Amino acid sequence: MPMAQQTEVAVLGAGLMGCCAALALAERGCRVTLFERRTEALTEASCHGEGKLHLGFVYAADASFRTAALMQRGAASFLPTLSRWLPADKIAGLASEPFVYAVHRDTQVPVPAIAAHFARIAETWRGEPRWAASERLDEAELAARYDPAHVVAAFRTGEVAMDTPQVARLLGAAVAAAPRITLRTGVTVEAVRPRGGGHEVVGQDADGPLRDGPYGTVVNCLWANRTAVDAASGFAPPAPFLNRSKVGVTFRCPPAIAAALPSTTFVLGPFGDIVAWPDGRIYLSWYPVGMVGMRRDTRQLDWQAIRAAIDRPAIARATIAALAALCPAVATAAEAALDVPDVDGGTIFALGATDIDDRGSRLHQRHEVGLVASRGGYHSVDTGKYTLAPLLALEVAERIAPRRAAAAE
Repeated sequence: MPMAQQTEVAVLGAGLMGCCAALALAERGCRVTLFERRTEALTEASCHGEGKLHLGFVYAADASFRTAALMQRGAASFLPTLSRWLPADKIAGLASEPFVYAVHRDTQVPVPAIAAHFARIAETWRGEPRWAASERLDEAELAARYDPAHVVAAFRTGEVAMDTPQVARLLGAAVAAAPRITLRTGVTVEAVRPRGGGHEVVGQDADGPLRDGPYGTVVNCLWANRTAVDAASGFAPPAPFLNRSKVGVTFRCPPAIAAALPSTTFVLGPFGDIVAWPDGRIYLSWYPVGMVGMRRDTRQLDWQAIRAAIDRPAIARATIAALAALCPAVATAAEAALDVPDVDGGTIFALGATDIDDRGSRLHQRHEVGLVASRGGYHSVDTGKYTLAPLLALEVAERIAPRRAAAAE
């Protein structure tokens, strides 16, 4: 294969994982073509989730602790890695209020086991100690924030979430400014085929059928359709797996009201989240109504078609009502909303046969992620969680273009 072709890399999917992989490869001297179905990068799941930098608190059902350990690696890498490509002063202020973990009365894991899991997180975390510290709220504080009829315990932690739309805006600008990255939007990738000792990308764009290449390396970073492209490219998909389409509700309220709303994850089971940012932006998710679709096959998914088919105002009302029943401050924030609540999200892949309402579901574990298939210059990456994308991007870039080799060139 010609040397020039070896350094030509196609990255499929311009979500958080794809953009980070493209930037990491470009800084190693590769020329990257980044393929994206939408008209711009970072517009679906990477932009419309809670963006939590997981330390493993929510994975108390994984007794092996492997998921928590991996999440800690991802969280430790997240901001330092993004700081390679984004202005540090711009990302420093994008963290939410620290999370409270509120234990629902129908929790799948009892309170003592959750408390023990949280203590282990503090013991194993090697970063800033306050991030992983946890403290149980006393009865008076719990009752002041939550309805004790539904919430039986709550733990204050140092875990935060990132403002995903702002991260998307900054990262998209970094990709656009990178001289070695070409972003090709409006392309639906269907498969990757051998061509000329390398690989060609096969799909559709505005002009019809597309065959582009050859590329020395292809990195499949798609979230919703990664398994569809893998299967069409000759890689058997893992079984069983789920593609879950989820939405959340976002609105803005006065910052003073947002400051009184505790960022909260309700555990452990099919519940939801409240995320409050200092600028007054609020994100809410309630699993029973926010889960709008589930697929177990490798057919291509189109998030925009899924989104268009749902009753977004009804989902917003039901989400606000459900979370307000647990945390009354949600109702106050919603009544003070400065805009119409927006309902959006994306489709996310995960291993498992059953949903998280099953205590034994594989979805309660997320440690079998990362580079899940690799052969002849084709690499498929399961991002797993938002937290892990920068870490996994560095790992796949190091595999494709090691620093030693880059330095030698």
